[in-house]
Amino acid sequence: MRKVLIQKRKGAGFTQESIAIRLNISLSFYRKIEQGSRNPGLELAQNIAKLLRTTVEEIFFESSGHVECPAATGTTGN
Repeated sequence: MRKVLIQKRKGAGFTQESIAIRLNISLSFYRKIEQGSRNPGLELAQNIAKLLRTTVEEIFFESSGHVECPAATGTTGN
C-alpha cells in the first residue's frame, strides 16, 4: 500500500473517485495504484504528483530508495 499517496490525496481533499476522474483513468485502476498492485507509467505518475502538489519521488519511492514505480526504471505499468 502506498501510504504517502493516500495521505497526500486525502490532504488535498480528493476522493479516489474524484482524482480518477481528474486523471482520466478508471476508479478501479486508481485504487490498484494506491494498493500497490498496479504501477502508473511515468506520465501518469507525473500527473498524479502534479495534482497532489508533490513529487513522483515522494509518492512512489520508499525512504529506503526502493522504487515502487517501474516507469522510473524503464518498464511500463500500463
